[in-house]
Amino acid sequence: MEMQKQLDIIKNIKDNLGASTGVNFESKVHHVLGRYYTYIGKKFSKHGSAGGDGGNDGWIEEDQLFYQIYGPQQKSSRSLKSAIHKKFENDLESLFDSLENNQWNGIISKYIFIVNTQDQHLPQDKDGHIVNVTKKLQDNYQLFPECQLTNVDYITGLLESVHDEEVLTRLSYDLQSPIFDKRKYELTVADLVNFLEALSAKIPSKSIDRPTVFERISLSYKIEINDLQSIKSQILIIHSKLNEVQKAVNIINDPIEIFSDIVKYIVEIYKSALLKNRTGIDAYLHIIEVISSLFTKNENYSNHVEYILVYIIDRCDIFERQ
Repeated sequence: MEMQKQLDIIKNIKDNLGASTGVNFESKVHHVLGRYYTYIGKKFSKHGSAGGDGGNDGWIEEDQLFYQIYGPQQKSSRSLKSAIHKKFENDLESLFDSLENNQWNGIISKYIFIVNTQDQHLPQDKDGHIVNVTKKLQDNYQLFPECQLTNVDYITGLLESVHDEEVLTRLSYDLQSPIFDKRKYELTVADLVNFLEALSAKIPSKSIDRPTVFERISLSYKIEINDLQSIKSQILIIHSKLNEVQKAVNIINDPIEIFSDIVKYIVEIYKSALLKNRTGIDAYLHIIEVISSLFTKNENYSNHVEYILVYIIDRCDIFERQ
């Protein structure tokens, strides 16, 4: 895999994590760590439900390595620093207490506290609060693990050692699945109309030929021959809601048909992907990324793009048909 492509996928993962908070952030980091450690041949054990228990959100038993994951809501720099300090101290003390009672073999070598700083740098610990709290608890419990307070940059550092494109691509897509964000599949007709109008304004407005409409085949069969099985469940969820897309298309095509321009534009992106040997799920994600990049990060239209993409795939305008 080319280095730039690897870095692009990792950036998408980092951005996804950075935009998440609370249990959603914790669940996603659990998932990333699970995939990463499976890749390197180790077992990441998630402890309890999201949020963990006893100061342990997940651990690598063979390394005696414990993780705590924290996704605070949006805060000012000062309140974020205060929240991190309080959470770090409470969770480390809870973990040490659990270990003192011989949970998880009562042994710890390293403790990593991952916090989502949401596009902010990790607050500087100029007064030495984290160092002092760590030393106090280590002395009290006579446990002396290496303790690290870090943010999402820690995750990107791990993933830079993953050179399997399929692993990273699947992981990037997983983080967008309804497992983590059920709201992804709750778009209304109005949501889709607004998106299509915004997209139409972004693409060339010149007159173009209508794409050929091919004989339709089973979507399940199309998923199979295009190697999209790993995201089949997500595609079928969206497919069950294509009536909403059709209503949105009908609205934007009255009185002037503009959806054919959008279809042609997406077909061209797909053809460009094929020229770079990007097929299957890689081409699918590439189309979503290219169109989403036309908008600002705050607009976040990736879910809308996927609705339209599945609609066009179902019409057999793109992806293999036989």
